[in-house]
Amino acid sequence: MNEITETFGSQKAAVKWMNTSNIGLRDEKPLSLCNSFTGMEMVRNSVNRLKYGMTA
Repeated sequence: MNEITETFGSQKAAVKWMNTSNIGLRDEKPLSLCNSFTGMEMVRNSVNRLKYGMTA
């Protein structure tokens, strides 16, 4: 969660993002994907794309 908080600038923004459906994650909420290794990798990749200015 620290990496996500750093990317979004605050814990509040990170929590909001984690609980909002994301088209780049097949309209899933990032938090709901974090119960598997594959899901966590999808979320991590999405955060990295946002961090480096790409669309997620």
